[in-house]
Amino acid sequence: MLHMRALSVRSWRSLVAGLALVGACSAGPEEKRVAVSQDTPAPVAPAAASITEGQVAGATISGLFAAPAAFVEGSHEGAPFAQGGAARPLAVIMMPLVRFGELDAAPGADAAVVIASNEGGSGERITLAIVGMRNGTATGVATASVGDRTKVRDVRVAGPDISIDVVEIGPGEPACCGTQLATKTYRLEGSTLSQKSSQLTGTLSLAATVAGHTWTTVAMDGAPVATGVTPPTLTLAEGRISGTSGCNQYRGPIAEPAPGTLRIGPTAGTRRACAGGAGDVEARFLKTLSATTRYTFLAGRLVLSGVDGDQMRSITFSR
Repeated sequence: MLHMRALSVRSWRSLVAGLALVGACSAGPEEKRVAVSQDTPAPVAPAAASITEGQVAGATISGLFAAPAAFVEGSHEGAPFAQGGAARPLAVIMMPLVRFGELDAAPGADAAVVIASNEGGSGERITLAIVGMRNGTATGVATASVGDRTKVRDVRVAGPDISIDVVEIGPGEPACCGTQLATKTYRLEGSTLSQKSSQLTGTLSLAATVAGHTWTTVAMDGAPVATGVTPPTLTLAEGRISGTSGCNQYRGPIAEPAPGTLRIGPTAGTRRACAGGAGDVEARFLKTLSATTRYTFLAGRLVLSGVDGDQMRSITFSR
């Protein structure tokens, strides 16, 4: 890492300066002048700037569409393909999955960025991009395809390698409902970002993707949990779910009739009175949870969804 190398240089120069000072204390006047003159440090080049999350959200990235995409707060909306038409290039950076590391030969940390894009059709193209600071501007260095309608569960950076856990469309599966689990690994070599491996890891299941973690609610029906309210949580183990519903504890059975589908309840829990808006959050959470029939992953987050009456409901969790 560049900053570690810079620290080592500074430490080495401090050591040299200290040895020169010790020598000067026992030297004569002429020797002392020589010791001081040799202690003049050479200028140190400033460390290269690393990119920040805010800069990633405003990057300009090529390789997604015919023209470079300029992002504003993590999203890009291009001009309509036809004058007066509704179809246009759209792209969104999955900000919860941005990861940082020394990914290319240029000094300073870069960002591994996963982007969902659409050009007016029914598909959703998923792309991995390396974004770095170039001449003071957040710029896409290289891109590589991850898949079409692929769900991203997690992104990890280890040295130059970027590993992406996905749920993808397997052989013979409909485009809507892929259930194949895989880990894809990418590496930037020169100016080319390429996939180095793709390892199948199983089939979508609650046991393989949800169990073993504590999931915390970040949104219900797309709206963030109210400020000042303890967000509900969910854990899964041995066919049962449990957690906090806001100000009470809950638990209940969960079943998975088919990959990506589920059935919850009935749930039971404590009955402590909830203060302020916590009661509303709790009631809404438990009602939506009982109506849940499907689960998927969106930008690394778990999304439970179902129909309550004539309304589509959802709960989004992070871990």
